[in-house]
Amino acid sequence: MRQFFKKLLFFQFLWAALAVSLHASSISSSDLTLKSADLIKKSEEVIASHPKDGNAYAALAAALVGLGRYQEGIEKCQKAVQLNANLPAAYGAWAYSLAKLGQYQQADIMFQKCLSIFPKYKSGFFLWGSILSEQGRYEEAVPRFKVAINLEPTFIKAYQALGRALALEDKIDDSIDVYIKAVELEPNNMETYMDWGNVLCQTGRNELGIKKFKEVIKLNSDNVEAYVNWGMALYRTGKTDDAVRKIQEALEVNPKAVSPYKLWMTILLDQKDYDGALEKSKQILALDPHNLDAIDAWANILCAQGLYRDCIAKCQEAIAVNPEDAEAYDNWGCAIDNSGNSEAAIHKFQSAASYNFQDIFVYRNWGNALMKQGRYKEALEKYMKIFQLKPDTHIPGNRFLIDEIKQRIEDAKSKLK
Repeated sequence: MRQFFKKLLFFQFLWAALAVSLHASSISSSDLTLKSADLIKKSEEVIASHPKDGNAYAALAAALVGLGRYQEGIEKCQKAVQLNANLPAAYGAWAYSLAKLGQYQQADIMFQKCLSIFPKYKSGFFLWGSILSEQGRYEEAVPRFKVAINLEPTFIKAYQALGRALALEDKIDDSIDVYIKAVELEPNNMETYMDWGNVLCQTGRNELGIKKFKEVIKLNSDNVEAYVNWGMALYRTGKTDDAVRKIQEALEVNPKAVSPYKLWMTILLDQKDYDGALEKSKQILALDPHNLDAIDAWANILCAQGLYRDCIAKCQEAIAVNPEDAEAYDNWGCAIDNSGNSEAAIHKFQSAASYNFQDIFVYRNWGNALMKQGRYKEALEKYMKIFQLKPDTHIPGNRFLIDEIKQRIEDAKSKLK
């Protein structure tokens, strides 16, 4: 749930990469528009009748990766390239999955291997640049995006990613030039304005970001995500009531849209309005029964209310949906820790970090459990990790957490004296 503020949409690029490499596969291009669960079923059906179809394994891998099941995705990528070595998308998904598991060095090696075999694989350069950006390695990401653009001068998503990386590298003028070029190429591309707006908000320029979301709405007044992002920007500037009104506008456009409820739920959780957040969680699950953000939020609420057994049961429900759900393990660890078993909780936090090593809340909770064990040096390392990850302090929940962690660090240091 807390990752709602900052999710990178790589899944669609894996689809695009797969579409390029389909050739004579039994998986058709139209199948790539299916939802992950449906594509898994379709791929498995094809594999059952065509067990040597590497493309089907590649499609299955991409679907698993799209659901965050990275280790399983890697296994299917390995099978795909064993059957058909001419599948750049399988290598790309493999490298991407390694990175999402925190194995960045191995991911870099896999990207290098992929692009040495397929030097004109634009999606490979794009994915590598995206992974480098996710690590904050913008200086390295920028040339990858530029190669992707050189290979395809109309690669709009690469322009968007390049503009984003330059902005986060504090090269704002260069970033603006890139976005302007993207708009020139496709003046009615709503994603460019949306991305531009999100980047502006992420760098603290929320009012300018809102102007870009307004451009999206001019192009399509029914664009729910533009209203949601506008609401998020308002919330980041402390205008909670205005943010809620914008969420309500989004729901007027589409009462069955999940993302407005997610933002509303997130705001209520940040404000510790657990009853309100639980209501939104239930509304999300009524629309999407397996929505992990809503299940995780429910577990979070139960933990905050001291209902630790119920929290653990809800965490197990989330893990049944996705065995690699980091937030479920984090919530489970918190429930155990609050029950007085900090040693067992540490193992859950370790699991959470193995699935999402960039979640600053996991390191906070892990550090707290270590403090209870008297393991102050290890606790200090976990707290310091939060600052190494460069959290987005424009998010209210993150901003308050940083203030808390600064005090925790001082406490840990005093214990070590």
